[in-house]
Amino acid sequence: MTHAPRPHLLFTFGLLASLACGGDASTGVPTDGPTFLTAASGAPAIAASSVTLWAVKGRDHETIIWYRATAGRPDSSKLARLRLDRRSLCNRVDGSAIADGDSVRITMTVIDPVRLEVKFEPAGLQFCSGRPAKLNLWWEYTSRDYDKDGDVDAADAALEAKFSIWKRETLSSPWVKLASVLRVEADEAEAELVGFTSYLVAY
Repeated sequence: MTHAPRPHLLFTFGLLASLACGGDASTGVPTDGPTFLTAASGAPAIAASSVTLWAVKGRDHETIIWYRATAGRPDSSKLARLRLDRRSLCNRVDGSAIADGDSVRITMTVIDPVRLEVKFEPAGLQFCSGRPAKLNLWWEYTSRDYDKDGDVDAADAALEAKFSIWKRETLSSPWVKLASVLRVEADEAEAELVGFTSYLVAY
């Protein structure tokens, strides 16, 4: 896949708010909502659109949604990765505490393959204060015409500095921008989560 030239700079935006079990660190909801990225023409297929993890409190965990490997590349690429440390699991959906050794079934599902929106379940699961889950999303296989003006140029490259992970609670809820760390040279965004909903990269 051919990418338009762009500076190999690291744009890092610190996580701006202290996280607690009440919600993810957000930077507000814009009036007009985000501009969505879209999957590139010719992007590889997603290897499995849904993956499941049995997370056990007291253990570190990682689960990934992968693309299928493309010709000429030794490895496949990531779309989404969730990481939990041994103390991340806090409360179940019903509010009851999760004890050491207890397990929770976690599912990641690509619910929109065009905007690359990933939904996490169970909704209502909470992670402990100071021990958030970490979500990484990659935009490697999105169209580089970010401003949708019909060409790929320096203006599109500049927009990458505005990318962030966004969330919405339900299909009818507004999108909320999360404080994110960007690694533009890797087409990667990272955010900390204290609960589950749906996420994607936008600006």
